[in-house]
Amino acid sequence: MISNDRISRKQRLRALSDNKAKIALILALILILLVIGKTYKAQFEILLSNRLFNNIFEGGISKDVDSLVIKTSRSFIMSSIPKIDTVSHDSAGIVFMRISQAWPFELPLVFFAQRLQEMSRISGIDCNCVQFGDSDSLVCGLLSGDRPRAKVVAIPDRKTILEGRFLGIIFENIYELGNQDIIKIVESKIPFGYLADIDVYPAGEIRRQLHSDWVSAILTIPTSREDLIKHDLIRNEYKSDYRDISIDLLNRYPNLAFIRFKRSDDADYSFVEALTDRAKEKKVGYIYENSAPDRIDSLAFSAGLTFITHDKILNYSDKSLTEIQIDLIAGLVHLGDPGKTAIKVDISRIKARRMIDLMKYLKKIGIDILYINELTDHQEFIIEDL
Repeated sequence: MISNDRISRKQRLRALSDNKAKIALILALILILLVIGKTYKAQFEILLSNRLFNNIFEGGISKDVDSLVIKTSRSFIMSSIPKIDTVSHDSAGIVFMRISQAWPFELPLVFFAQRLQEMSRISGIDCNCVQFGDSDSLVCGLLSGDRPRAKVVAIPDRKTILEGRFLGIIFENIYELGNQDIIKIVESKIPFGYLADIDVYPAGEIRRQLHSDWVSAILTIPTSREDLIKHDLIRNEYKSDYRDISIDLLNRYPNLAFIRFKRSDDADYSFVEALTDRAKEKKVGYIYENSAPDRIDSLAFSAGLTFITHDKILNYSDKSLTEIQIDLIAGLVHLGDPGKTAIKVDISRIKARRMIDLMKYLKKIGIDILYINELTDHQEFIIEDL
């Protein structure tokens, strides 16, 4: 007969063994979570951010103030997500929280304040913002009625940048610059395109500089037979060697990425056809500028050229550098969705050094500068059917 004491002792030993196994399992799980947490920290932050904010702010604790703050932060599309510092309840059970948002160091805090105040007004909520120092922090208090509901703190952070912004830059009248200014722009190594014309084509050191991988040419070509003869592109006979003329013309410009045509009543369509065929061989694209295709567009399309819409190239040629900075930065900061665009700038109106500084600034705040010769890789610029 086994005594009750022996049974009790066995049960205690078995329970102790089970507890040790459970503790070991828990410790192992904690270790695994720590390892995974370090490896996938960024992914977890995004996942937790999306689910936490969607479930808690937009459908749980609060449907107005807290959701408003999160939507404001999200609307900028930045590399850092908003974080909750503290959450508490007042005597009436209303949630009051402090939310912090890392902000691109190089970007003025006023953009965040303006957006938050604008969205607050739409929701009927009072929003008062105070900035501490030129690049210190921004503190905004949100009130519903007389009751404080949230405090939002935006803090400049060198690691935080804007995301989902892509910009191509095309210079007009680049040949009006001095050689040293052209070299300065090229040596900045920031991608850009430039409008080329058959009246002038680069040679010597400037040609070598413009042959850099991050520089692309967009050539404007006349179609008038009179202009073609005047520029010695065709002969004043019934037949011309269009193929050789086309090859010679396209080879004059290093890194030629796109062509565009000037329309004319006496267009030489045989020249246009030959040139578009040669452009296809050189993998040169076509800038489509019409609302409805004409015969020249049809010839370029038949040749198989990749069409880039001119509508995506915004004309900033009549703007000063200050106007460009204001319009461009505001547009990029307030971008609702990730997007790509290109701008045309008259570089002869702007000092080269200041333009370089602006382009570098855009890169610092997270704007990706597009290679103009790679616009055909971006669906936003392409027209697939006329």
